[in-house]
Amino acid sequence: MKKPFFLRNQRKGFEAKRRGEINMDQVTEKTLVGEIVRNYPEAIEILLSIGMHCLGCPASQMESLEDACMVHGLDVAPVVDAINAKIAEAKA
Repeated sequence: MKKPFFLRNQRKGFEAKRRGEINMDQVTEKTLVGEIVRNYPEAIEILLSIGMHCLGCPASQMESLEDACMVHGLDVAPVVDAINAKIAEAKA
């Protein structure tokens, strides 16, 4: 039996972090939505503005930004750019 998508993505996120593919100063398409919400609260307004209103639901805690964008019919690249710009702005 195939695991639910959010469990598969959680594992992908942990493995990517372990391999050093995830830079904690920058969000990528593989960053989990839950990590974005926890680590970069300034990015919440961007996620809400593009229609991602389920940021507190259990599935979003283990879903990659790429998968969340796919579910919402969005291109992930501009979302990643907007979130990273907001993070940089908050750090400045």
